[in-house]
Amino acid sequence: MADFESRVREAAGSGEPLAELRRVLTEELDRGTATRDLLAHLERMRPDLGEEQEDSVLVGMDWLSGWCSPGEHLPEG
Repeated sequence: MADFESRVREAAGSGEPLAELRRVLTEELDRGTATRDLLAHLERMRPDLGEEQEDSVLVGMDWLSGWCSPGEHLPEG
């Protein structure tokens, strides 16, 4: 999932980090990647991220886990 990691880092560091991260996560879910696998990978990435990138990743993890408003939840395909 090295490609996923680089895409997450790029998204989290972009001018629109939440929109870009949501796009990356949606694409991965559409490819059939399990939510639990995405969450585990994002959790492993957290220690190596800057504060702003980590904040974006935490929001993404909330979307995946359902710890958000119902309209923001990213359920598995």
